[in-house]
Amino acid sequence: AGAGAVVVDRTDQSGTQWRLPPHWQAGANLTAFLPDAYAEPAADRALLTARAAGTELVALTPTSYMETPESTEIKADPAKTPTDASVLAAAREAHRLGFDVAIKPHVDVRDGTFRGEIQPLDREAWFASYGELVDHYAKLAQRAGAKTFVIGTELTSMSGDEEQWRELISQARERFDGKITFAANWVDGAEAIGFWDALDMIGIDGYMPLGTEADPSVDELVAEWGPYVERMMALHERWGKRILFTELGYESRLGTAARIEQGTAPISEAAQANAYEAAFRALTPLPFFRGIWWWEWSAEGIGIGPGDGGFSPEGKEAADVLEDWQG
Repeated sequence: AGAGAVVVDRTDQSGTQWRLPPHWQAGANLTAFLPDAYAEPAADRALLTARAAGTELVALTPTSYMETPESTEIKADPAKTPTDASVLAAAREAHRLGFDVAIKPHVDVRDGTFRGEIQPLDREAWFASYGELVDHYAKLAQRAGAKTFVIGTELTSMSGDEEQWRELISQARERFDGKITFAANWVDGAEAIGFWDALDMIGIDGYMPLGTEADPSVDELVAEWGPYVERMMALHERWGKRILFTELGYESRLGTAARIEQGTAPISEAAQANAYEAAFRALTPLPFFRGIWWWEWSAEGIGIGPGDGGFSPEGKEAADVLEDWQG
């Protein structure tokens, strides 16, 4: 898997053959919410199990925090934000195992407000604070030998400030010489962004609901991808950029593809696995589509195996789907 493109033949009951294209990024978001978590043995174990599922790229996601949705300051939390040393340790181990690495900083709000809905009282001050974060993590991405830097994640309410983002992208390119993208929230968020020309790829966190059924078949889910595929094709044609899912994930619960009763629906490994299979079948034929970084693989060993209804595929049927497709 580390020596080049992974190509897998799959044939369904209709005789259709499915292949993972050579340009596909088989990625996973490796999450951590404790200062040293990326440097602990549990993180090394997570890297090994992700590799066994054919993963070829890990995105490290250090999170900084705003006090309220109106705050203008973004700060690391000494009790929660992964330290630079732990991020670098995870990057070293990932490289040793043959992974590519991405650095993908997140911003959360302490009261639980979605990061895409923040409304800082002073936008100029917020961008100044966020610019310090970009400067810091772009330099860290360079030190870590990362291939990709994600300059923003799901910051929908701030993404209309095009001039500020162009300045941030220019600033990041002075510190980091790899690929740079932005992780828009859903296709809707990507369609609203006006600075894709300054980036190397169109990044999307692809949690759009698929239909309304709690237990659809794989074929039904593939059909539900159709309208989103058409819109992504239009995005690609408008900007001339390939599209990458910087996040895509499903809980192991009934209704997960339709995003029904998230966090509370009955546990179902099959529902999660079917959603994974449908995503591969719907997206791998698209020549403009770059790949998927699945959400999530936990560096802290959270959400593993049967009995857990969370997003992690580790130890569940969805991991078998990953292995079948990726390596």
